[in-house]
Amino acid sequence: MANKKTNEILEEQRRARREFLKLKQMQSGEIAPQPKPSEVAYAPKTLSEKLSNFWFHNKLYVIGIITAAIILAVTINQCATRVINDLEILYFTYTPVLDVQTQAMAEYFEEFATDLNGDGEVKISVINCGVYKNSKNMQYNNAILTKVQSVIAGNEKALLIITDDESIKYFDNLNLKDGLFETEKYLFDDKFYSAVKIEGTDELPHNLGISLRRISGTTLEKNKQIEKYYTASKELLNSIKE
Repeated sequence: MANKKTNEILEEQRRARREFLKLKQMQSGEIAPQPKPSEVAYAPKTLSEKLSNFWFHNKLYVIGIITAAIILAVTINQCATRVINDLEILYFTYTPVLDVQTQAMAEYFEEFATDLNGDGEVKISVINCGVYKNSKNMQYNNAILTKVQSVIAGNEKALLIITDDESIKYFDNLNLKDGLFETEKYLFDDKFYSAVKIEGTDELPHNLGISLRRISGTTLEKNKQIEKYYTASKELLNSIKE
């Protein structure tokens, strides 16, 4: 038993001398130092370990790809389901209305319009630009008037304009050489008011009318598709009058 203990002590001493010699050799550069345990690469073996290792090193990249894919899918879906308007009509009066009322107007006009873009559906949009004549909220009114001017200047689809007795004077005061409108204002009949009446909303003023704007001598005249929209708008107006 004593011999076994002595042998263990001698073996421990020899191991210590070997480690000491190895340390001296590493310090002197004779052999390369061994990597620390934390620096030793560990190769994952099981599927769970491989997945965990992949996620640890690539999670930001994966999250970025998934986010981009979701955004792309939503965008494609919106583009695929979005209905493109065949024509648009500007509603500009000093009697503001609700969007549900302009939507009712759009549905009324769709009965007289044609499918210009060939998607199998007639779609009209009425742009709601009602302002308050005596409102103290000039910021709101100015924003609406800016929107009206933008539509007139650059929207080739919005060649028909709904006005009341007051708002049509706004266009007269623009001092355009040949005036803004090509046609006299056509006052809507009872059929129109009955069709767009919505329960629980105020009645529309009975001085509303619709006019076709002039395109000759304007920037819209250079638009390649303006003739198509002009002809369709004129036909819609004539159909309403009949």
